[in-house]
Amino acid sequence: AEQNTAAPAGPIATAPITSDTAPSPPVVETPPLDIVLDENETTEPINEAPAESTTEPAAADVNEEENNSSVSFPDFVVPDTFEQTLTRIEFDITVPAFQSNALQVKLLWGEKELNAAWVIDESWAVSDDFPTETEDQLIVTFSDGNGEITLGSFETAFNTGDSTTATFQVSADQFDTTQWDSDNDGISNLGELITGTDPLVAELEPEGLLEAFNLPRFFILRPGSNEPLIPAQRPYQEQTEENPTRDPRFPYTILTRVIELDESGTGTYFEDSESYEPPSSTFEDRVATRTNTGDSIIWAGTYSYFFAGSGWREDAEFTIESRILDAVTHSQDAVIEFLCTAGCTDGSTRMSYSLIGTPVPDSSRCNAIAGSVTIDRILRDGTVTSTVNYTKELEDRYWANGNGELARSLQYGFWCDYADIQ
Repeated sequence: AEQNTAAPAGPIATAPITSDTAPSPPVVETPPLDIVLDENETTEPINEAPAESTTEPAAADVNEEENNSSVSFPDFVVPDTFEQTLTRIEFDITVPAFQSNALQVKLLWGEKELNAAWVIDESWAVSDDFPTETEDQLIVTFSDGNGEITLGSFETAFNTGDSTTATFQVSADQFDTTQWDSDNDGISNLGELITGTDPLVAELEPEGLLEAFNLPRFFILRPGSNEPLIPAQRPYQEQTEENPTRDPRFPYTILTRVIELDESGTGTYFEDSESYEPPSSTFEDRVATRTNTGDSIIWAGTYSYFFAGSGWREDAEFTIESRILDAVTHSQDAVIEFLCTAGCTDGSTRMSYSLIGTPVPDSSRCNAIAGSVTIDRILRDGTVTSTVNYTKELEDRYWANGNGELARSLQYGFWCDYADIQ
């Protein structure tokens, strides 16, 4: 604003000026300003940050400021370790051998359903995250036709454990294939696909089909019956003498038995017995060795049988080797030669066989499911007068005897319960 220079209306009293008194500056009045505010502006005063001081505060002031600025925080509990809630599980699955472009392997655990990926040959794999320390039923299904035809399944209770990673393996022999028979014709879906038949259409049975081929009774009742008399205890020694009073009015048994086996189950067996059942007696003698090779049990020896009532007498030499192939499959190979010396025609019978079987429930025997049996009739001069063959491959539906006859099974199986091999 401009300073007003107009002369005063009346006289003005002035004080004398001395060196001790400085003249007062003229008072300048600032007229009010008309300020127009924007609608987003405010009339509140603006607090500007003070200029930063370059003077360091005294130590006492610093300590007092630190004491006054302390902040209290609530108490927090910090866990010492991280609680694992998930585990990564890799499933390695080997399925039964079968080739198709439409195979599937599915895994079901609780509400989790996974599709395994083919790796190579019969190998499949799948992995996923599972909650730790949780148990549920695990079901692995092997199928063809993009899931339409179930070929086998595996079930077990499965606990995920508490590790960060884990591996679980399923082998081919753990799959149950026998229960999956869509057309209920007695042949599994897998068996029918292997043989080239339709598992959804029941096959007509051939005319004249036999229930079983009748093998010689000694196949099951003679040399192969040593093993049931051997207990599982190792080492084992036994000397048994039974010599009851002989009274022809009542049955009795006279027995001498000596068994000596070492820690592995290898040793010797001797038995001489007479069993009297009025009005006649039966005499049996067994002399054999038992050898544990590590993966098989071999019986080798002689056997004699005489029935006094008819005068029938037969003597046998035998070698029988038994193995456990896997959890559900056993094998037995044998050569047994019988010489009938009384009550029969001259000559001998030689039977050789190589069989694969599965255990009969609640039994120590196996049913033969595949293999071959050859029975030769031989004269004293060594001439073979007749030969009969019984054969069946795993993929075959029936046993065949080479003469055009078919049968569902063999009449007898073989002993497959051995304590010294797993």
